[in-house]
Amino acid sequence: MHPGANCLGGKNQVEFTVSDKEDEAEVKITGRLTFAEHEQCRRIMAELGESSGNRQVVDLREVEFIDSAGLGLLLLLRENAEKQSRSVVLRVPAEGQVRRMLDIARFQDLIPIEN
Repeated sequence: MHPGANCLGGKNQVEFTVSDKEDEAEVKITGRLTFAEHEQCRRIMAELGESSGNRQVVDLREVEFIDSAGLGLLLLLRENAEKQSRSVVLRVPAEGQVRRMLDIARFQDLIPIEN
């Protein structure tokens, strides 16, 4: 498990950890996922690129808030994984703001979603 970024600054705070598990890499994101976190997203992509798994799991169950820029960051993660011939799955809470945003944006049509 690799501890990731901790971006402190006002209400924008995000933390992530990346871990390799068998044939998948998992990144667990906590806090808020907005445009302010684009640099941390680049670090996540770099760490996921170094993983050995063919599947990348992005765990959003501890994300408190996501905006349209945060959704865009998820699409960048997917695009980066596809360039490496890897699949991406989102783990999301069953309810709450993050789930509502993903449902409104019909993310299930873009990236597989697990609860």
